[in-house]
Amino acid sequence: MLGDRDGLESLPRVLLELDHRNFTADLVQKAAKEIAEERTGPVDSAMSLAMDCSSGASAGRLAEIDKETKGGMLAHLNFPIPDICPSIGVPVRPATDRMPVHSGVPTLFMSGTLDGRTPRSNEEEARRYFNNSQSVLIEGAGHGDDLFILARDRSGARRLHGDRKSENAGHSIAPAEVPMMRKQIPFVMVATSLFSMAGIAQTSAITDVTVINPRNGTAAHHRTVVVTGKRIDRVQTYPTRLPVKVIVIDGRGKYLVPGLWVAHVHLNKAGIESLSLLVANGVTGVRDMGSNLQDMKQWRDQIERGERIGPRLKHRDKCSNRNRTPPA
Repeated sequence: MLGDRDGLESLPRVLLELDHRNFTADLVQKAAKEIAEERTGPVDSAMSLAMDCSSGASAGRLAEIDKETKGGMLAHLNFPIPDICPSIGVPVRPATDRMPVHSGVPTLFMSGTLDGRTPRSNEEEARRYFNNSQSVLIEGAGHGDDLFILARDRSGARRLHGDRKSENAGHSIAPAEVPMMRKQIPFVMVATSLFSMAGIAQTSAITDVTVINPRNGTAAHHRTVVVTGKRIDRVQTYPTRLPVKVIVIDGRGKYLVPGLWVAHVHLNKAGIESLSLLVANGVTGVRDMGSNLQDMKQWRDQIERGERIGPRLKHRDKCSNRNRTPPA
């Protein structure tokens, strides 16, 4: 109920009806039905529950949850976590696995004003340790798919430079505030191993292109980028001498950016068709946070064999948080 936008938008009215002891109100009945189904209905996959249990919480946080549960009008909204954890036999990882992740990799944090599951304060805490990060706050977005739908419709990326780490504040995106990125940049190409994803291990050259460096925000004009298999061999000033057997891609008037990583996805919910869409939009690596393991392994193997277009797919075979930093 607290995770999606519709649930949070109706929550004040639900609380008002409860305060007036109007338990037969439609919104109250709807909320009660959703909570009952959540607590007694089937579980699509135990993976997400296992990951939540494995992640654990500090003693201080557990004490805070217990205090809020006893005094809250709707009691334990976070059920079944942590109550179910002993039943599924997943041990809590050591506290050292919950230590902050430090990274200098360019990172975009996105959050919604109506996300009750991972609120803005969570993002602000994590972002303290990312010294090359940017932040976007999407007005009216919850925890679900609407976060990305609203970000797309409202150009939530804000030309890929909203609030930088040094500014200490996020940029809030309202409807129609910024033109769509696709109108500002005619075409964006991705410097990554797209050819190897399709099973092609040959040399390609993207000529006379503008190369974007996200680490310092600079643009290098009139460059040629030579890619062989999975490796970027070299970046040279255009024009340059090329190998005889090379696929030439004309990059005039276009931009070349490194492949993007998305560190939190649920591919089972997005569907198998999302794999090629991610690549088409410049995302060449994802970290899945709890989808069906059989599907993840099958899709990953198909991508690696060149049978399916998709990003590099990282997922958890075990509930561990040790390998926490994706490759740059």
